[in-house]
Amino acid sequence: MSVDWSSLEENEEEFFSLWSDKIGFRDGVLFYNKRFSDDPLFNHLTHIVSDSDSIEELIEESIVMYRSKCIRPCVYISPLSEPKDIKEILFKKGFQLQDKMAIMNHYGHSIKNSSSEIKVEEVYEDAVERWCKTFALAFDIPSSWYTELNKRCKVVHQDSRVKLYVAYNDMEDIGTIAIFSDKGVSGSYCVGTIPSYRERGVATQLLSIGIEYSKRIGNTVLCLQTLYQDDAIDFYRRRGFKEEFTREVYVKELDARI
Repeated sequence: MSVDWSSLEENEEEFFSLWSDKIGFRDGVLFYNKRFSDDPLFNHLTHIVSDSDSIEELIEESIVMYRSKCIRPCVYISPLSEPKDIKEILFKKGFQLQDKMAIMNHYGHSIKNSSSEIKVEEVYEDAVERWCKTFALAFDIPSSWYTELNKRCKVVHQDSRVKLYVAYNDMEDIGTIAIFSDKGVSGSYCVGTIPSYRERGVATQLLSIGIEYSKRIGNTVLCLQTLYQDDAIDFYRRRGFKEEFTREVYVKELDARI
């Protein structure tokens, strides 16, 4: 099955627009959230027009924008948005390659229940803070993010395109996933397990729920993205996901003028 790569990027951009503010430039889209500063998932320039003739101006404008908010500038480069000479321009302006990100799609069958002790349930309005707390523990999110994180979690939950699920056992909540579905594509996000329950099948169980939900609503595409530094690509491959393309993540450290 051939997958339209742009539909995967669009799904991701729509989901992260619930967590960050978005500015549309003539030749790109910029996401920012000062409360989540320096995290490239919430702060980056992306969707750059490949045949743009003003790349250097666009990059400089993004630097100025991020500098004004004390956020480290970040630029995503993918096969869908790699204008000529952009990497040379980024290096000239002080950017460095920080990481790579695999964009994957599920091609396998359903995943079997890995443990009868792990349960997964959908999160409703009265339990959003429960999901948010588990998400923060799973991703070791700093306390300085908590107020904004809680606010954004409520925004995410209120969007009809989103389903939030929490994994739990008899004693505690142990993992999270968010499924964002739009225009025939589902995206799997926020897949996390609290440290004391890792490598015990929690993420596998959460992905199983995401796969089943995506199929139930008639979507044939379930995508996700994972950073190379998180070393999870083989984990996802074993569960039926395949790399569609790779994105490069470039960052520039803030200078002394901040």
